[in-house]
Amino acid sequence: MISYALDSCIHCGKCKRICPFLAHYDMDLSEFATRPELKGECYLCDNCKRTCPKNISGREIAMEHRKNDPLPSFKVRLQKTPYLLRNVQKKNTKSLLYLGCNYPGQFPETCKKLIEICREDGIDFSVDCCKKPVAQTGYSLSEDSIFDHVKDRGIERLICCCPNCYNMLKGRSEIEVISIFEYLDEQGLLEELPEENIPLYIPCGDREHLEYFKYIEPYLKSYHKEYNKIHCCGLGGGGKHTPEVAEEVKEKFKSLHETYGGIWTYCASCSIAFQNYGMDHIVNILSVFLGVNEEPSTSYMKNILAFRRLPHDI
Repeated sequence: MISYALDSCIHCGKCKRICPFLAHYDMDLSEFATRPELKGECYLCDNCKRTCPKNISGREIAMEHRKNDPLPSFKVRLQKTPYLLRNVQKKNTKSLLYLGCNYPGQFPETCKKLIEICREDGIDFSVDCCKKPVAQTGYSLSEDSIFDHVKDRGIERLICCCPNCYNMLKGRSEIEVISIFEYLDEQGLLEELPEENIPLYIPCGDREHLEYFKYIEPYLKSYHKEYNKIHCCGLGGGGKHTPEVAEEVKEKFKSLHETYGGIWTYCASCSIAFQNYGMDHIVNILSVFLGVNEEPSTSYMKNILAFRRLPHDI
């Protein structure tokens, strides 16, 4: 992508106008391709690609820089490879409910409801990390390390709660990967929500292909996308050395939150960011569909430890 950016950029400036990181350094994507020292400042949201007439991806530029010279990853690798608090399936099942690591910590009752639904369908569950936080540093991961607990188990399909897990795992093996909303739609468990003018935030990882949202949208009466003018929730890792950019993202969310009095999303990682910004009335669409109506928990570690001991009794 670096070579393509240098050869193809027409310097129209559209990427700078949509990305606070690029705007802060007054550079377009072709210049970013020559600035490897800024590899850790990109939020990896790829909003730039969606506006670029040449389809240049800032995310791919950042990742190419990071693979050439990875960001520090010892701490995250220690935590995530393997995930120290994992609770993986005990039996061989053709389908597996892949809860990830953030959903059980943020929305424990919602996850328990999903486990109950899947148990009736003969599907076991797994609490684990998809390794995306490690991959985003540029550190090289083998496919065996990513799928270490599902290989040789006869698993043919992973049902992912988290859009980040979905994007990380889909297409990496012969195992089919679907979203939890696709599964619930198959089971006839999604019904139209009565709320109107929902203040919706589509996670940046789902904006290009809408693999999750295409199963959600038919059941929404109406919604608006003012929040989606913001490129990323901020949890993508950018802005570590440019706190003014991170603060700009935070203030945009807080300003809209003051206007709308809440925010709806379906990404547990985004919910963590919104909590960190001091926002309340954070509505998880998955939890609403299931009738749990759970707000993000403030006891993340306590919840994860509880799931670490949760029995598998399908």
